[in-house]
Amino acid sequence: TNRACVLWDLAEDADYIIQVQSIGLHGESQASKRVHFRTLKETDRLPSNSSNQGDITMEGLDKDRQLQTGEIIIIVAVLLMWAAVIALFCRQYDIIKDNDSNNNKEKTKPSSEHSTPERPSGGLLRS
Repeated sequence: TNRACVLWDLAEDADYIIQVQSIGLHGESQASKRVHFRTLKETDRLPSNSSNQGDITMEGLDKDRQLQTGEIIIIVAVLLMWAAVIALFCRQYDIIKDNDSNNNKEKTKPSSEHSTPERPSGGLLRS
């Protein structure tokens, strides 16, 4: 998806034709269109007081390419999903923390139910 590349160590006043192709795990992509350009002579370079000295761009390369709508939608969707995951984690953490603190209180408090023996209801006591 990159629309720019940098070439270095090119000879002066020479013709170049470049073509880009990716090779990955799933095989090779189709080659890009051929781009023809010629490098400048030493005398054709920009003056040394120029702010972008040595920064020679080719026609057809868009260095300041803006994000496309689809890319922005994907970025926003990913950010929203991360926010939802973080909110869900914090909510679950608070629930676990509250349950853990309630369990600790019950363990330390003696219960009156367990201190007296249980008697069946409706039974008669004999002496």
